[in-house]
Amino acid sequence: MKQWLRRIRGATGIGLTWAAACAVWGAVSGLLLSGIFVVAAALRGESLWGEFLVFGPPLALSSSASAAGLLALARRAQRRRSLLVRLGADGPMSR
Repeated sequence: MKQWLRRIRGATGIGLTWAAACAVWGAVSGLLLSGIFVVAAALRGESLWGEFLVFGPPLALSSSASAAGLLALARRAQRRRSLLVRLGADGPMSR
């Protein structure tokens, strides 16, 4: 029983680590995307930091949430696929 608890704890830890890493990469990509908007605003003569503070946090947060959500959907699809394989059905085209 101890071995199963260790496996479950390890799988949970790995899942949380991947989710955190995916969210971090999403946040980084959101900040890079906001950099495009900041540069565009700077070309109009606006303040760089002011525009970055307007666009940066919302884009970083939304990109982070999107990346974490995408990872959750991928894991859900993987679990569903493994269930279908265990039941002997490889998907909708297996008939």
